[in-house]
This record gives sequence, structure tokens and C-alpha cells, in this order.
Amino acid sequence: MIEYLFILLSIFIFFLIITVPIKKFIFFKSIRLKLNVFDYYIVNILFFSNILLLLSILKINISLIVLIICMLYLLNILIFKSIIKKKIFQFDNMFFLVFFGLILFILSINIANNLTLGWDAQTIWFPKAINFYNELNFTEISQNARMPEYPFFGSLSWAFFWKLSFLDKEYFGRIFYLLIFLMSIFNISDLFKTSIINKILFSLILILLTYDYWHFRGLQEILIFSFLLIVSKYLYYIICEDKIELKYLFIILITSNLIIWTKNEGVIFSFFVYLLLILFSKFSPKIKFFNFILFILIVFFRFFIFETNDLVVGLQNNFDFKNIFSIFFENLTLNNLKIISINLLLTIFKFPIIFICLLISLLIFFTKIEFKKILFIYFYFLLNIGFIFVTYLSTTFDINFMVVTGLNRVFFESSALYLLFVMFYLKHKLKI
Repeated sequence: MIEYLFILLSIFIFFLIITVPIKKFIFFKSIRLKLNVFDYYIVNILFFSNILLLLSILKINISLIVLIICMLYLLNILIFKSIIKKKIFQFDNMFFLVFFGLILFILSINIANNLTLGWDAQTIWFPKAINFYNELNFTEISQNARMPEYPFFGSLSWAFFWKLSFLDKEYFGRIFYLLIFLMSIFNISDLFKTSIINKILFSLILILLTYDYWHFRGLQEILIFSFLLIVSKYLYYIICEDKIELKYLFIILITSNLIIWTKNEGVIFSFFVYLLLILFSKFSPKIKFFNFILFILIVFFRFFIFETNDLVVGLQNNFDFKNIFSIFFENLTLNNLKIISINLLLTIFKFPIIFICLLISLLIFFTKIEFKKILFIYFYFLLNIGFIFVTYLSTTFDINFMVVTGLNRVFFESSALYLLFVMFYLKHKLKI
């Protein structure tokens, strides 16, 4: 019973994160994004996450990070009287927060009652979280880690909320993963111009189709999926609805930074997002160029931080980059192509949400419903499939073992953009 009470207390802390605009304390009034309520929640989570990441890069230990962030929120509350948008206290938004809190509480109990960690979590991510929890900085952690070249945002946030928990239970850190996942689901539902009840019902369906404890065993794929789902909404605004607003590029940028610091393949997925913006958005060439340069800078910063701290930068444990072309063509056999293709098909059927999204993509393709507007999603699908084939054909390990143990997770984490097929189809058919 006591654990349930502390889960409720954690949910209260999460509500502070999504409702208190910490960016206002940092930038005062210099940044005015003019966000609706759902965007407002998302931006608050993204700002919190990026501040957490920045403090860790400064090699501040986790206890001091907890203290600094708590002080930031406290000062924000004391200095800015109207810290929370008045819109949040409207009936629709209060109804949403109550419902959201209820779903978060129920699924948090599921996580608390299932403490099994995935193999990658046990060997890579949880040890890093333990070391963060034990006051080591990211350099010390990476130097002693099983995979020193891997980024660490997931382990950092895991350790932060573990340290912040009053019961010293590690799963409180993984409940933060759940917060990001649920908020990304509700945020994408905001694409529908309908009542809050309908948005909640649609979100609930998506949660039922997507949620599985399998994703919350300490693995990082659910974070990549959630961040890409956040990006998906703003890609839809920019490309499908021609909303040429810089604030959406800003949200994509700070989300991409978190993707890059969560898993190595996040660099590739983020690059795909920026390629879509270059090829399909209607921003001016100058803005596209400047936006892409900003992306290159955050990627450079990620590797620069590792390089200057004498950490492994590449993926030498998985790939022989000096001979990568010869390895690729050596692995390019019918049998290996068959192995990858069969496992891709199995993955599609394993995850109901992916199967439904791709089924609807076929409906759109054959009915040609304003096909040009969502051509970018098909292009992303081809990029994603190509990336999967090239990656597994370039590995120095046994391809069958690598595909069987990892392909389903890679395909799932990168599949968030496919939900735009569903959004586009329903918006067109239901006129919402």
C-alpha cells in the first residue's frame, strides 16, 4: 500500500514537470512559443530532459543535479506567480489531467509489479543507472561500461527519478519512461480537431494497441519510439498542413537532441527526420540550410563530448569500419536477405500497432487519398527498411543471431512515424 502512495507522489512530481514552464525561468520572456496545452506539456518535458542532460555533461553528480533541478522549480514557482497557463484549469484540460493521471497510475502499478529487466537493460543500461545513482559522472560511467560508446540519457533519467524516489526503488526511474510514452500518445491525438473526450478515446485505443511491459524492462527503444512520435506531430503540421512555423522546428531540434543521447541509432533516425524536412517542407532554402546546420551541430556536440573525455566514439564492437564495404558485399547473400526479410514480417505481425499502420498505408496507396501530402511517410518507410538491411548486412557478428535478438526492437523504435498513416486516413475520412 505504501508503494502505491509513493507512486501517486511521483505522479504529482511528474505533473509539476509537465505544467511548470521551467523554460520561463531560464529564458524569461525572450522565447514565446505560443503553444496550445498539449504542446505546452511536451515542451516542458523536453526542457526538463535537456536540462537534466546538460547538467550531467557538466559532470555534476546525481544528488547535486536533483538539488539544482528542485531549486529551479522552486524558484520558478516563487518568482513567477502565474507559472501555469490559465488554460490548464479549464474543464477540458483538468479532465484530461485527471484521466491521464489515472492511466499513468494504473500502468505504473503494472511496472512496479513486474521487475524483470531485459538482457540489454541488465548488461548495459541498468549498470549505467546504478553508477549514476552512486554519484559517478558520465565519464567514469562510460569508461567502466560494457558498451562505452553508447549514450546515456535513458540511464541518467532512470537514476534521477530513482534518486528522487522516497522508497529507493529503481522502477520509479522507469515510470518516467512511461510518462514520456503516454504524453507522446496523447500529444499525437491532438492532431484531431475534435473534443477532448474523442482525443482521450483515441489515445486509449493507441495505448491498448501499443503498451506492453516488454517495452518497459529498462530498454531504451520505448524512449526512441516516444521521442519520434513527438517529432511526428510537428512533421505533420509542417508537411501535411503547411504550418511553416519556426516553433515546430525548435521542438523537433530539442527532441532530436534527446534521441541522439538515448541510443546510437538515434543519430540515423534524427537524420531521416531532417532529410524529410529538407525534401518535403515548404520552408525557404535559407531556413532549411540553417536548420540542418543546427542539427549537425548537436550531433557534433554529442561526439565532441565523448572525444574530449577520451571515450569511445564509434561502434567498433559491432562494425569493422575499415572493411565495412567488403563485409557488406560478403554478407549480401540470398540467405541473409531471407533471414532479415522473414524477421521483418514477423515483427510487423508481432506489434499490432505496426501492422495496422502499414495496412492503412496500403489503403491510402491504392485509393490515392491526397497521396502527395503523405509521400514523406512512405519515403521514411523506405529509408528505415534500407537502414535495417544495410546495418545487419554490415555487422561482423552472426547475422542470424543479431537479427533474431535485435531487429524487432530496432523496427519498433523507428516505427512511430507510421502512426501518421492512421492520423491522415482518419482525418480525411472523418473530417476532423
